[in-house]
Amino acid sequence: MNVNINQSDNPLLQGLSQSQGQPAETPRPFNEPTKADGSELSVRDLMKVKKMQLRDGEIRAHEQAHMSAAGQYLQSGAVFEYQRGPDGKLYAVHGEVVVDSANELSPMDTIAKMRVVRRAALAPQAPSPADMKIAAKASANMAKAAQKLSFQKLGELQNSKKALEASLKREEAVLESTQGEGMILETSGSESESDKPKVDKISTTNFKSSLLARYMGDIVKYQNGGVNILI
Repeated sequence: MNVNINQSDNPLLQGLSQSQGQPAETPRPFNEPTKADGSELSVRDLMKVKKMQLRDGEIRAHEQAHMSAAGQYLQSGAVFEYQRGPDGKLYAVHGEVVVDSANELSPMDTIAKMRVVRRAALAPQAPSPADMKIAAKASANMAKAAQKLSFQKLGELQNSKKALEASLKREEAVLESTQGEGMILETSGSESESDKPKVDKISTTNFKSSLLARYMGDIVKYQNGGVNILI
């Protein structure tokens, strides 16, 4: 039994016949951005979305660098401003973090803190003009704190000098008193030289030299530990 099948009468075969010899439609990438309703983006909108995605990643990495370097002085996490793209999604266009940059009570603590603040401001690969301004302000605060610390050390040194001078006067008075008592003993009787009391006379010059050496030692400590502060 012969059966003649007319392809034009069969919808399935008709569709198959029409698809033969024609190029297949190029599938769209799985992660390709689309509009909010699922429709395709134009080439121009697609390029805009990719640009916004790249900028979003850069901003987040920038703020993360600030937060990682700020340490204990970080006061808040990153806060972002967003813009909606052609695909209906929000992308970061600006970000900022809050870092405590106030001076501390002591100059030494201020210097240590400003080092961290400046490092945090310059942490990103491409610091912004605002970041550079914060870093410059931190450096200025460090310089002021170092100057204040130097004045404090100088005041301590001057007080030390006054204390040494007062100590020197007291010791000289004791020496003079001791030497005077020795002279009285030497003229109080007719004993032979061997029977006279022996009075050890301390050299005032040597004593002054000893105090001066201590004073100069304080100056060296001051110069090495108090003034030459690396900022």
